[in-house]
Amino acid sequence: EIIGKGSNVLYGERVDFQYLSARISPQWNYKNIYFSTGIYAGYLYSVESNTPSASRFITIEKIKNLDFGICIGPGYRLFRFLNIGMLYDIGLANIYSNKTYGANGSVAKIRYSNRNWLFYTGATYKF
Repeated sequence: EIIGKGSNVLYGERVDFQYLSARISPQWNYKNIYFSTGIYAGYLYSVESNTPSASRFITIEKIKNLDFGICIGPGYRLFRFLNIGMLYDIGLANIYSNKTYGANGSVAKIRYSNRNWLFYTGATYKF
């Protein structure tokens, strides 16, 4: 699957991330309703920003290519093989690591991780 993850960061800069992702998410079923939890991994293949490179708050070259985390969410089976649902991805990987320096000489590490809502329809084969 290909997932676009966008995030608004400081000073109004918007950065759009495009990931090629794979997930493993077992389902717990009750009649036509199910709940799934699992893990995902994604590889960053495209980054776009609405801000010229000279005035960017973040440096695109410092963004790490690998993202991974957990996913949770409910779903509903419409027919025998057709379902709809939503998943919430909680990124565990630090995709961008940077230090900022305060006026008093203090250092703060900024940690970015992905958070993403995913709405989907799909075909399912039930074992």
